[in-house]
Amino acid sequence: VITAPANGIERYALQPTSPETLSSEDWKLRLQTVDGVVSGKLKLTPEALVPLANDPNVLVRRKVMHALAALGATQHIAVIEAALQDPESSVRIAAAGTLARAHRPDSANALLEALGSDGHFQMKLAGVEALAGMGRDALDAVVAASRGPNSAAREVAVRALYRLGKGGLQREVYAPLRTALLDTAADYPTRYFAVDGLVGLRLELPEAEKDDLLGLLPSLLPNEASADLQTKIAWGIGYLSALMPAPAKAQARRARPPRSTSAMRASARRRQRAAVRAPLTPTRRARPSGPPSGGCSGPCSVSTSAQASASSRSFRPWHRTWSS
Repeated sequence: VITAPANGIERYALQPTSPETLSSEDWKLRLQTVDGVVSGKLKLTPEALVPLANDPNVLVRRKVMHALAALGATQHIAVIEAALQDPESSVRIAAAGTLARAHRPDSANALLEALGSDGHFQMKLAGVEALAGMGRDALDAVVAASRGPNSAAREVAVRALYRLGKGGLQREVYAPLRTALLDTAADYPTRYFAVDGLVGLRLELPEAEKDDLLGLLPSLLPNEASADLQTKIAWGIGYLSALMPAPAKAQARRARPPRSTSAMRASARRRQRAAVRAPLTPTRRARPSGPPSGGCSGPCSVSTSAQASASSRSFRPWHRTWSS
């Protein structure tokens, strides 16, 4: 809505705000006061906001996280990290976002630990952004989590490795990403984002790592058991092809998916060609692109008089409309 408070047009409360209104009994007035700190209209210290991190109202607690980020409250990191365990998910997500701007060396471990109890995609996205914002301070914790037992933390760590590589740590993140891809015991998202990260860093990698990657993906394609991951690897080879010397391109062209997958695709192509070549006969009639009223979603054919009689009730209105 255009008048929502988030648009800065309508206030949460109409009363004027001041440092004293932080202790108001009206949660809307407390919220409006903290919002003034976020927007820069009200000057308060982080110490004045810290007590509201435990406010009974979820909107106030969440807004306090935003205010601490705006103030760069590096002296109150423990308060932000404690909010990662808040019972309300939006507060946890706001706390993760705050750690991107205000953190300490151990904040990455606290964030990755919080993913053990909240592995929803919103928290994962906030976690990736936070770890990327921490930069080199998060590298050791992220590398360890990329090999850890928790699937949500492992996925976030692998995605964060790519972001850290884009931030200038290409050489440091290549080996952990490579290890995550080669770990056949890892789950699909972990290996998927490992491919995504390695290919995404192809232009920034040092020459030694780049040459290794050019040989790695084509060698994995023929023996990969997961068809979905095969598709992702093939996608990566396509992006790497511009960097490949002629022998590597030849190797990539010779790489084939498992026989079962190839057979399925070949069978599908044969069926498509047969459908295109099939002549129109009295028992195989063309029809408009939309499904008829009877609910047929494929080519509607009536091969016998019994079938025609059984289906005439549902197809008659459509045939009459189409014929006319």
